[in-house]
Amino acid sequence: MNLLFIGNFTLDNIITPERRLLLRQLGGNSVYSAIGASIWRNGVGVLSQIPENYPAELLEFLEQQGLDLRYLITRNKIVPTEEWFFYSKDGSRKDGLFASSEIVKNKKNGAFLSEQEMQQIELVVTNCKGRPPTFSFGDLVKLFPLTIDRLDGVDFSPIEGCHLATNAYEVHLSFAKRIKEINPNIFITLDPALYLRNISDVQLRLLLENVDAFLPSEVELNTLFPHLNPEQSLMHLADYPSQVMGVKLGEKGSKIFDRSTGKIVHVPAYRSFPRNLNGAGDAYCGGFLAGMVDTGDPILAAKYGTISASLVIERESYQSMAAFTRDMALDRLERLENEI
Repeated sequence: MNLLFIGNFTLDNIITPERRLLLRQLGGNSVYSAIGASIWRNGVGVLSQIPENYPAELLEFLEQQGLDLRYLITRNKIVPTEEWFFYSKDGSRKDGLFASSEIVKNKKNGAFLSEQEMQQIELVVTNCKGRPPTFSFGDLVKLFPLTIDRLDGVDFSPIEGCHLATNAYEVHLSFAKRIKEINPNIFITLDPALYLRNISDVQLRLLLENVDAFLPSEVELNTLFPHLNPEQSLMHLADYPSQVMGVKLGEKGSKIFDRSTGKIVHVPAYRSFPRNLNGAGDAYCGGFLAGMVDTGDPILAAKYGTISASLVIERESYQSMAAFTRDMALDRLERLENEI
C-alpha cells in the first residue's frame, strides 16, 4: 500500500438525473476517493469503519478491484437505514435523507421511474425523517468517531500519499498532524466540509500547516470567503501554508493556484456521459493525490482528478466500475491535453 484514504463508508440509495433507481450502492468519501486513485495506480488502501451488517458482496467487489481493506474496522452495530440522493439534471441534489431501501421493495433495482414515481418516493423518504429506524451511517460516525489511535497499527513505511476525506475539523487536524509527525514527506490532501464557515483564521492556518493540498468545493470555499469569487478566494489562500490550493467546480472543472507562476490555472472537466454523479468530487480528490505522487505537478494532478471523476460519473451502478482501466484514463488524459 502506498496511498491511504481516510474517511467514511456508507450505503447509498440513488435516483439518477435520468430517474434510474439504484439501491444499496457503494458509498462513502473514502471509497470513491480510493477508487479515483486506483484508476491510476495500484497499492491503494482505505482506513474506515463499517457496521456489522454492511453487505459482504460490496467489500468483495472492492477487493477484486485491488483495494486494500486491512484497515477497515467492523463495528458491533447494525445500521438499518441508507442515505438517499435525488439528483437533478443540472447536477444539484437533495441529500441528508435516511430511510431503508425496504420502503421501495415493490420497485426493481435499476428500474427507470416516472416523474410521479420519483416524487412519491421522495415524499415517502422525506416523511421518514425522524421516524424509527433512524440510526444512520452518520450516527455510526458520531458513535465511533475516527481517532488518531487508529493510525498506531498502520505500516507507514511504504506510504507516499494520504487523503483526508470530508470529516470534522478536529478529526482532520489531529490526523494531519499525526501523519506529518510519523513521516513529514507523506503528501497529504484534504477535502474539507462546511465547518469552514465556523472556524477562525488561526484554526485554518493551523490546519493548512499540516496539509499539502487543500481541495474544497466551490460551495465550501464560498462559506470560507462569502464575498469573494473562486479566483479571488484562491489568491487569498496563496498566503496560507499549504503547498497547493485548488477548488472543485463540478461540471466546470477545477481551478488550481500555481505557485510557480503566481497564476490560477483552469482545468476543464472532461466531456463525459454522466449517469451517476455520486462520488464525483471524491474521485477527483483521489485522482489528484495519485497525480501528485506520480508527477509532483499540481496542474497535471488536477487533470488526473478530472479524468477520475469523468469515469466514476459514467457508471450506472458500482459493478460498472470493474471496467475502468488505466489505459482508459490515459486515453482521456491525452484527449484532455489536446483540447486545452
